Amino acid sequence: MRIARVLAEVDADVVALQEVDGVDRAHPESQARELARGLGMAVVEAPLLLAGHSHWGNAILSRHPIGHWHRRRFARSGKEPRGLLFAEIEDDGGTIWRIATTHLDLMPHHRTAQLRETAAILAAEPPLPTVLVGDLNAWRRRSRALAVLDAAVDLLDAPPSFPSRWPWLCLDRVGIRGCNLVGRATIVDTAAARAASDHLPLLAELVAAPQPAAARSLAMPSSTSSEPRQPISESPTGIPL
Repeated sequence: MRIARVLAEVDADVVALQEVDGVDRAHPESQARELARGLGMAVVEAPLLLAGHSHWGNAILSRHPIGHWHRRRFARSGKEPRGLLFAEIEDDGGTIWRIATTHLDLMPHHRTAQLRETAAILAAEPPLPTVLVGDLNAWRRRSRALAVLDAAVDLLDAPPSFPSRWPWLCLDRVGIRGCNLVGRATIVDTAAARAASDHLPLLAELVAAPQPAAARSLAMPSSTSSEPRQPISESPTGIPL
């Protein structure tokens, strides 16, 4: 699989994916779980768009243990359901990170509402190192809607990542809180990456800012979730986490 080869070359600790194929009669294992199994990573997925026996949505892969996770559907989704996928990931040093991924709507009025809702959700979360990553579908580097999100997380400057063969739009973005960027965010512009997707992968190396000891043990508050949280205890390969 071309995507698997690209991810193996990048060798990131955490991977956020959008528009991930689910299961169907010809493929009983979802794309996210197939990727995780091949890479030896843990996985959580949040299918949002259902069509017959198939589903599509967001997913998070991690080389580190994944604790609680949940998804949140946006109140205003447009023609397709959209939402946020959250996962708590503990790194080798015992720091718990909050990873969130999303794929926002193409229509400006729906996307603006989703950006505002994302900002409100993130602003209400407990103080953990937080990373928001995904396809925001915002064509402009700066806008009023992005400014609202920028108040909740620090949106990093990102190079163009779309379309992959001639990238000139900065649709894919990273927002951080309680952590710091090492160097700068970059894109993975290789022949393999251009062939694997219409978006080039966006890569950022982050380090956690010093956190109070109490914050490290905080779990996702169930009051913010529209669906029950689910603990993940092992990866699809059966390797204990």
